[in-house]
Amino acid sequence: MEPYERLLASATAEMEDFVSTLGADRVLDVYIGKESRPYRIPESTLSSMSDIFVKAIKYEHLGIDPPGTLRFSGDDETAWKYLLWWKMKGKVPVCDRNLYPTEVLSFVRSWILGDKYDIKEFQDDLMVGLLLCLQVSPLHLTTAKVAFDNMMPSSPLRILMAEEIAHQIRQTDDPSDFPSILSWFEGTVGFTAEIIEALDMYESCGKHLLKRERCVSHRMRFMLGERRWSEG
Repeated sequence: MEPYERLLASATAEMEDFVSTLGADRVLDVYIGKESRPYRIPESTLSSMSDIFVKAIKYEHLGIDPPGTLRFSGDDETAWKYLLWWKMKGKVPVCDRNLYPTEVLSFVRSWILGDKYDIKEFQDDLMVGLLLCLQVSPLHLTTAKVAFDNMMPSSPLRILMAEEIAHQIRQTDDPSDFPSILSWFEGTVGFTAEIIEALDMYESCGKHLLKRERCVSHRMRFMLGERRWSEG
């Protein structure tokens, strides 16, 4: 089992242990994606994360499932594991340097989940992790495509992806790579404007706004809530 899989399995096991200690708090069977086995999540835990979950619980009786059952069939299971880990631990998992490409994708999918349910603090903690990961690992275009396909133009996640792509374009030794990079995002609404803006920023402000040279004030542009960044 890969390290990040062990970490997520541990989070799931801890949630199960937590559930077993509950008294009056109702436990919900929550089905994620195509999973046939539900996550057993305390109602208070779920409802404390988002008003959208509160409404889902309120209207659970309108479905065809037994009482206490919720289904989020369109959601990513790994993103939910990150969400539950964050709720229990008060922080997102630490990136494993050996698994950066996989974990960056998981962070992106989790940020998208946070956006769907309006969990800004979760998104901000994920963004901190993303920025740290991208300091030492190049962005894969497949990961950027997930962000662009699932988020509206001008969202912080898309802006970050555009800046990373701009960095790759400006750092490439082969100008012929430029069209091949852009071809990944052909037809993506808003992409052209975002990549042009990112390229302009790169030219006017210098590479200190990108990659390892990102300053704290620049990082804060990607935060949604009250998250405060520390240099340490």
